[in-house]
Amino acid sequence: MDYCRPAASPTHGDDRLRIAGNSGVIESMQQGERVVYIHPEDGAIELELDEKRDQFVDFVGSIRGENESWVPAEDCIRMTEITLKLREVANSDVAADLS
Repeated sequence: MDYCRPAASPTHGDDRLRIAGNSGVIESMQQGERVVYIHPEDGAIELELDEKRDQFVDFVGSIRGENESWVPAEDCIRMTEITLKLREVANSDVAADLS
């Protein structure tokens, strides 16, 4: 995934997230507009997606008590923790030694 590519880049927006496992591959493309499951025997199967949700609107609504957030607070805290640790490693001497 590449969220840092400039908008002026000719390949901007072609990001894909591909997760491979022992039962096949799942691939998200076109900024999450399409998700394909690639089965070892059945080939590519495009998955039907739920209706898109605006995460920011959902978050604000949950703060106001209008709805329950579909992302639990524990998940948000854990992802923030992971992101901060990744940033720490990226800024460390370990990351400099790898380049």
